[in-house]
Amino acid sequence: MNIFEVLNSGKSRLYEPSLSSILGYLLDSKENHGLGKTFIQLFLQLINDNEKRDIFGNEYFHNSLNSDVLLEEPYKLGAKRCDVDIQISLLDSNNNETFRIIIENKVRASSASPFQLSDYYKAVVNNDPNLKNLLFIFLTPYSNNKKLVAEYNNLKITNTNHNKTWLYWSQNEHALINLFQNLLSLELKAEINPINEYLRHTIKAFINFVSDLTNTKQKIRYGEDIGDIRESKDVKVGKKVYTIVRRSSNQIQVFEDGEKMIAKEILRKVINKYNLNIPTNKTYSLTTRELGKLILSKIK
Repeated sequence: MNIFEVLNSGKSRLYEPSLSSILGYLLDSKENHGLGKTFIQLFLQLINDNEKRDIFGNEYFHNSLNSDVLLEEPYKLGAKRCDVDIQISLLDSNNNETFRIIIENKVRASSASPFQLSDYYKAVVNNDPNLKNLLFIFLTPYSNNKKLVAEYNNLKITNTNHNKTWLYWSQNEHALINLFQNLLSLELKAEINPINEYLRHTIKAFINFVSDLTNTKQKIRYGEDIGDIRESKDVKVGKKVYTIVRRSSNQIQVFEDGEKMIAKEILRKVINKYNLNIPTNKTYSLTTRELGKLILSKIK
């Protein structure tokens, strides 16, 4: 049993705030997870490895390092409210903030918004104009989705002491999942203090769950899928490309960039786009399975 899969089943869903909460909990050196500063220090090293340069300096890997984490921290940009997913403050021995890290977490590529990251950066800088050390992290599935690329590229850093980096949940050499695996490996080799049994099993379950959730190559098979894929066709409607899938159970699904869509609404658009010989008024009486099967049989 994987507790994360159970919580994500049926009408329940573990959305981005839930995963941000888990990550934020581990990144806070003062929380009761028993990892102390180990996780945050591994996280900083992961960022350096991803950037192939030293962003933080040796002082942030010293035993005096502490971290404080806030979730959904609100900022203002004019009349607009910007709630950052995770805010990490790196603290010196006197608990003064010396470095701030902002994480914008996206589990689904479809949740990208072209100027959200840029607006959040402006909001943070406007709120703390004297903030010296700042890093913005874009945490997403491993994808070249145009919306994700646009959101990251639209973030223009205006201070030489500020930085940005793009981290992936999985499927990458410096993916966040690798950090969790590295943590377990270090414990196995007795290079860090023992992890309590409950947390160890929770981390293993989290690794498997997030790997499946953010694996864009397998995303089309994730979730409440009934049976194996028997037929799959791509159709273009306007500027969007949808994938219509029929499974062995005759279940019909429609995807855009690996994300499940409301099938029947898009199937009606496909009928109009391709002038299929299916009376439009009849689509309201047909089930999604019947409608999808007809469309797949008519599209060449």
